Amino acid sequence: MDKRRWTREECPYPIPRGRRRPYEQTHDRITKWDDLAKEDKELLLKVKEIITSYLGDRVIKLFGSRINGNWIETSDWDVVIIGEIPSVEVINKIKNYDYGFRMDIQFHTECGENDILIP
Repeated sequence: MDKRRWTREECPYPIPRGRRRPYEQTHDRITKWDDLAKEDKELLLKVKEIITSYLGDRVIKLFGSRINGNWIETSDWDVVIIGEIPSVEVINKIKNYDYGFRMDIQFHTECGENDILIP
C-alpha cells in the first residue's frame, strides 16, 4: 500500500486551511482489544495502571488514528477516560505524565460506541 500523504486536490473531503492532511488507511482497523499487537497491549495496560493510580477504577477506551488504521509512526495514542471529571490538578498530572510515548488523553462523562475498551 502506498503510504504517502494525500495532496489537497486528491483528498476526498475538504481540508480546512491550517489543518494537516489526513493519511490514507495503511493499517487494519482495530475493532477489538485482541486485534492490537502484544507490545501495544502492554504499553496501554501500563497507561491504564498509571491512570487508575490517580482516579481509581475507570472505563478507559481507545479511539483515533491508531484504531482507525490511518496512523503513522509519529502518531499518538488517543485515550478517553469515562466518568466523573476529576479536578484540574489531577487532569494535569495525568495529561503531563511522561508515558514514554505520545498520548492524547481526554475526559468524558459517556463513551462512544466505536471506541476500544482497555480491559
